[in-house]
Amino acid sequence: MTRFFGGGSITQASARARAVLLALFALLLFFFSHARGFSVAPLADDVGVIRIAAQQALDAALFGPALEKWHTSLVPGSTMWRPLPVLSFALDALWHGDQVSLWRLTNVALHLLCAILVGGVVRAFGLSLSAAATAFGAFLLLPWVPEVSIWIVGRYDGLATLLVLLALFCALSSSGRDARALGSLAAAALAYASKESAATGIALIASLLWLRDCHANIAWLTRPSAATIRLTVAHGVLLLAYLAWRQWLFQSTSLDLYATGSSSRGVGAIVSSWLAHVLSARDYLSIAPVASTIACAMGAILLLWAFSRRQYRFGVSAGLVFAAIVAAALAVVFPSPNFGSDGARIYYLMAVGFAIAVGAAIAAQSARLQFAFAIGILLALALWQRAAVEEWRIASKEMYRLQNEIPRLGNILPAKDYALVVAPDRIGRVPFSRNANGALLLAYSGDRERVSQMIISTDLGAWEWWKLSADGVVRKYLTKRDDAPAAPTQFFCFNGTSLQALGFWQSATQEDWNERWRDALHRACPNLNYGR
Repeated sequence: MTRFFGGGSITQASARARAVLLALFALLLFFFSHARGFSVAPLADDVGVIRIAAQQALDAALFGPALEKWHTSLVPGSTMWRPLPVLSFALDALWHGDQVSLWRLTNVALHLLCAILVGGVVRAFGLSLSAAATAFGAFLLLPWVPEVSIWIVGRYDGLATLLVLLALFCALSSSGRDARALGSLAAAALAYASKESAATGIALIASLLWLRDCHANIAWLTRPSAATIRLTVAHGVLLLAYLAWRQWLFQSTSLDLYATGSSSRGVGAIVSSWLAHVLSARDYLSIAPVASTIACAMGAILLLWAFSRRQYRFGVSAGLVFAAIVAAALAVVFPSPNFGSDGARIYYLMAVGFAIAVGAAIAAQSARLQFAFAIGILLALALWQRAAVEEWRIASKEMYRLQNEIPRLGNILPAKDYALVVAPDRIGRVPFSRNANGALLLAYSGDRERVSQMIISTDLGAWEWWKLSADGVVRKYLTKRDDAPAAPTQFFCFNGTSLQALGFWQSATQEDWNERWRDALHRACPNLNYGR
C-alpha cells in the first residue's frame, strides 16, 4: 500500500522518532490533565455499582449475578443488554474490592487502548506515523473524555468503542476471508454485548472500508472491493443475529432505550437534532475559552488545508463520515443534546471521527509543520481536558462533604423520625447523586440502620415526594421499622458544604408542595434546582 508522508523528504528513522515523541508527549499531557482525576470519589451510579460488586466479592457470590446478565437485562424492566462491562465490574471487585481508584485504572486502560486503535486506523489509511500519533493524542485528550475515563459506569461506552474500533481495524487489514475477518466479527459481537451504541458499527465499518478503497485509487465513486463487500455482508448478518437475540430476550429490538419517543419525529426534526449533536462540543467551550478556541482554530485550519490537497481528502473524509454516522444515530435516539449537563459519554464514539480527521489532516503538512501543529493542538486539548477534569474534582470534594454529613444527621435525628434529604442530581456537567439513593447511605455511613432513618432524593426528583408521601411510601417500602411514619417527617438539603434543616410541611396539592420546596431550596440551598 502506498504511504503518504506529507511534504518534505525525511528519513524513515526520523519520521519514526517524531511520531514516538508526539505519542509520548500526548501521554504526558494526558497524565497532566488527569492528575487530579484519579482520586475522585465514586459519584452517582458508581456508588451502587462498586458497593454491590464489592459486597458480592466478599460473599463469594460475585460471578453468578455477572454471568446471569448474559441472558437477562442490565436492570429489571429495561431493554439494555450489557453483560461484558458487568463482567469487568466483577473482576475489578474481585481484584480491588471497593478501591475506586484501582477500578478507575481499568477505564483509563480502555481509553488508552482506544487511542492506540484510533492511531492504527489512521495508519491503515496509509498516512504518516506522525498523523497516526496525532490522532492517538487528539483522541486521548478530547475534553469530554473524563465521563468515560473517570466515571466507572462510563465503561459501557469505553468497552463498546474499543471493540468497534478493533472490529474496524481488523477489517481494514483483512481480505474478508482470513483470520482478521473473523477477529473483526468477534470484536463486533463483543461490542454488541457492551452497549447498544455498537449497532452503528456496521455503518462505520462499511463506510470506512469503501473510503479506504477510494483512498487507494485516489478517486471518488470507486467500486467497493471484494473484501469490502464480503466484510459488509458478514457484519450485516451479525447485526441481524444481534437484533434477533434482542427480540428473543426482550420481545423488542428497539434501541430507543431511554423512551425519548424519537421514532415519532419527522425527518426535519431528526436532521436538526443531527446538527445539534455534531456541534455538541460547543457546550464545552466555556470551561476553557482560550484553550478551546486555539484547539478549534488549529483544527479548522488543518482540515481546510487538507481538503485543498486531493490525496488527503479521503483520510479526512473518513473521520468526518465516522463522526456524522454516529451523530445520525444519536439524533434518532436523543432528540436534543443535554447542553450544560452530563451525557458527554454518548459522544465518545463520535470523538473517534474527529480524532481521525485531525490526524489525517496533519499528514497534508510538511514534516516540520506536522510536528509544530501537532504539538500546538495537543497542548491546547490537554489544557481544555484539564478544565473538564477539574469539574469532576469539585464534585468529588462535595461528595466527600456529604459523606461526612450523613452519619452526623443520623446521630442527631430523633428515633421516631424519617428524613428526606435532597442532594444535587448533578453538579455542572458531573453526575452526583442520581441512581444512588440507598447506596449513598450504605456506602458513606457504614451502618445499615441509616436506611431506616432517611432517604436521599435528587433535587430534580423532589417533586415526586408529594404523591409518594400521600401513598405512605416510607412504611410500605422503605423501612421495616415498626414505629416508622408513613411519610418523611423532616426535610433537609445539601448546599455543597453541609446539610441544612428545612423543617417539615404538609401540602394539600402538588402545586403547594412545589412552591414550598422552591422557596425552601432558594433560601437554604441555592445550588439546587427544583425539578418542577
